[in-house]
Amino acid sequence: MAETAEHGAWFKKSAQLIASRFDSILREWLLPDEYSDMVQENKEDPDTNVCHSHDYCDANVAMMEAFGADFDCDNESHMEAIAEAWNVWKSTYCPR
Repeated sequence: MAETAEHGAWFKKSAQLIASRFDSILREWLLPDEYSDMVQENKEDPDTNVCHSHDYCDANVAMMEAFGADFDCDNESHMEAIAEAWNVWKSTYCPR
């Protein structure tokens, strides 16, 4: 049980770190007005599976860069971490 709880805590912390890095990358790649517009568009879009960051850049590349050099899209745990980071980013930086 302790190992599962420890893994869960590590996973959440990793997702938060990736989400923070992802946001930093978006802020680096986008102009300030573009970033603000993207956040507003995300807040106004009723479809929570849509992210308007893709309107301004290749957000998948940004997320992979946020993960780090050892990202492997064939690794299921890497993909799960990316998915959780996405959820953390949406709830932290673009709450609806």
